[in-house]
Amino acid sequence: DGMTATKALRAWEQSLGYPRLPVIAITAHVLPHYRQACIEAGMDDFIPKPLQMEDLLAGLERARKTNHTRGE
Repeated sequence: DGMTATKALRAWEQSLGYPRLPVIAITAHVLPHYRQACIEAGMDDFIPKPLQMEDLLAGLERARKTNHTRGE
């Protein structure tokens, strides 16, 4: 599942000193507690389904800006 994969990715990045890759959840689960669980798992953003192109583009732009401000 995506949360387990993201936790493993974050642990791997940290153990090797790699820069953080952006991870965006795209899911049908829209309840606030699920969104929070995704963020706590290490995901950078959350986009609900059905996926709209403008939501995806906005999420990618947020991820780009976040990584840029981290110096990555």
